[in-house]
Amino acid sequence: VNYRLKDRYLFTLTGRADGSSRLAEGSKWAFFRAVSTGWIISEESFFKLPVLTFLKVRGGYGQVGNTSISPYQTLGGLSRTTYAYGNTQGFGLGQNLISNPDLKWEISKTVNVGLDFGLFNDKITGSVEYYVTNTDDLLLNRLIPITSGYSSILQNIGSTRNKGWELTASSNVFTSSSGFSWNVDLNVFSNKEEIVELFNGQDDDVGNRWFIGQPINVFYSFKQLGIWQTGEAVDAGKAGQKPGDIKIADVNGRDDEGQLTDKPDGAINADDRMVLGSTVPNWSGGLTNRISFRGFDLSVLVYARQGQLLHSDYHNIGANNWQ
Repeated sequence: VNYRLKDRYLFTLTGRADGSSRLAEGSKWAFFRAVSTGWIISEESFFKLPVLTFLKVRGGYGQVGNTSISPYQTLGGLSRTTYAYGNTQGFGLGQNLISNPDLKWEISKTVNVGLDFGLFNDKITGSVEYYVTNTDDLLLNRLIPITSGYSSILQNIGSTRNKGWELTASSNVFTSSSGFSWNVDLNVFSNKEEIVELFNGQDDDVGNRWFIGQPINVFYSFKQLGIWQTGEAVDAGKAGQKPGDIKIADVNGRDDEGQLTDKPDGAINADDRMVLGSTVPNWSGGLTNRISFRGFDLSVLVYARQGQLLHSDYHNIGANNWQ
């Protein structure tokens, strides 16, 4: 349903029902709703700003679903395997996926507010947006003890939150009668991803490297401070190491009751592992320049991401070859 009043008051209401045969019985269908409103302020009689020629505020709420699982995954799966009958080899099938008849829709709910603008008779146009997305019943493979006979199981686990902002702007910098034109597009955005809840509530799942308040994909390991030098042999010995070994930061210990203290205890062990960072950058952005002249086009894009941690497979290969 769309409604427009006086070319400046806007309203949209949407509802849709989706069904997926991939999901379990009783959970195949879900209904998703969305609503949005807008107000074109520049169409009001009181709006008289010579520089700001267009101004619109808008807001909305909507739901979307995800069923990114394989067909029949709720029933489990089989794989070919080999059996031995004395000295005779035989082939058969064995279960390689645990069935989960409780799989249902992963649902994301988003609230978005935005501001659209135009400057200097729309020579510069753009928008500023802020959003918050809460996702519940995440479809994730959870690691389980290998003694069960399996390494993981697909479940609807916990919830996450994504929130951030985005700025986009476009400008026709120059246009001449000779056919020369120069246009610039800018896009800058930031997204914060965090786990809000897991299958066991607010407790971290170290085995899967899922931590409350952190993104889903993080680097969880020891913080490396460098290499123990020959002049640090005594201190290295206290940590059970020797010169040439990697120096590990002592960041955590346990009290008399066995609780983590977040304080050094003079020993390096599994308690000193920490979240080093994630692949999610603090912010990203791009600047595109498009130049055109009499049938010739030139486009230059500059893209940047800041505040993220990456894993270099190239350096791993080099290290292994060196060893």
